[in-house]
Amino acid sequence: MEQDSSMNEAALRRSMAAAIRTVLEEGLRKTDDPVHYLRSAAEEVRQLVDLFEQGGPESRTDGALIRAILADEVEAAAQEMIRRLHH
Repeated sequence: MEQDSSMNEAALRRSMAAAIRTVLEEGLRKTDDPVHYLRSAAEEVRQLVDLFEQGGPESRTDGALIRAILADEVEAAAQEMIRRLHH
């Protein structure tokens, strides 16, 4: 049972990571300052996650995993893309 949960979480993480990267890469094509764009995107998502955390008990527990994955994956994708831009 725990293994199924871990597999579902891993699949959710991969799916979200792919979607996030697609959105960030599309935004990169439209910006004059790619590093600023990526840093701003990561910060905006972090602020959104923080707002969810400030909600009532239901909002903190119901989507906690999804919010954590979202924040982690946006930050990871943004940092990876920034490194690629600098190399």
